[in-house]
Amino acid sequence: SRESSAAGIRFLDDTSATPSARSEQRRLVMRGSQHSINGALSNLIYLPDRDYQGVDNVVINLIDSGGKDSTAMTDQMTISVEVNGVDDIPWLLGPTEVLQCEEDGFVTVSGIEI
Repeated sequence: SRESSAAGIRFLDDTSATPSARSEQRRLVMRGSQHSINGALSNLIYLPDRDYQGVDNVVINLIDSGGKDSTAMTDQMTISVEVNGVDDIPWLLGPTEVLQCEEDGFVTVSGIEI
């Protein structure tokens, strides 16, 4: 586990914030006092994947394990976020150096991306 800059919040080791595919869930697991968790959630930022558009859901599961002699209680909230597509400005990435070629010859241009 690791401590965050928000006092009293501990992120557990099973947290997975960077899955390899969009279909996987990202999880953020926190443990702390109600005050500390409320402080962290009040500054929560949603950032969609690059070029994603459509509806995305943020699901918050709350588990209060209770005390020594009490039963655990749970609650859940789903926040739907509609991500609107925008026309991105097209850009090209390629070699920046001057390519040279002999007369009647050729040069291979590589490293071009859009």
